[in-house]
Amino acid sequence: MRTGKNLVDARAKQIAEQFTHAHGELLSIAERCSGAEWRAYSAAEGWRVETTVHHVAADYPALFEVLQAISTGVPPPSVTREQLDQRNARHAQQSAGLTKQETLVLLRRNGGAITDFIRRLNSQQLDPTGQVLGQNVSGAHVIETWMIGHIQNHLTSIRATIERIEVDENVDRAC
Repeated sequence: MRTGKNLVDARAKQIAEQFTHAHGELLSIAERCSGAEWRAYSAAEGWRVETTVHHVAADYPALFEVLQAISTGVPPPSVTREQLDQRNARHAQQSAGLTKQETLVLLRRNGGAITDFIRRLNSQQLDPTGQVLGQNVSGAHVIETWMIGHIQNHLTSIRATIERIEVDENVDRAC
């Protein structure tokens, strides 16, 4: 018979596996990008694929800080939507010209740190809430919506960009 603690830990394990899967999917796609795909502009973000992948990797520490605070009962850092938008705009400018290898190293390092931390959590650490962007959010929400959802949203645009490049290349070959 499973106890409440075992059920709780199963929930935490499932969330950790979901993050690990989403992160692994982004890493795999990024590793397989050709040079043309890596440099292609994504209509959704208005950034190159390289910038989008770096954006996710560079955002991991800020999201990790929020998750760590909430899961330990500490108030999370205060940030506004405007500050996030400004940071994203600065990042897009500053990350131009970074190599694929630099971005993949950052993605692996930051994603690995979050994966390790999430795997050590239990539901009691996932359930506490904190105020972020005017919302009362739990650690589980941070992982499922802001981490996993963030990855998945950008993966959607990266995939669409890669598919567009493949179609363009096929059209060029046919002409």
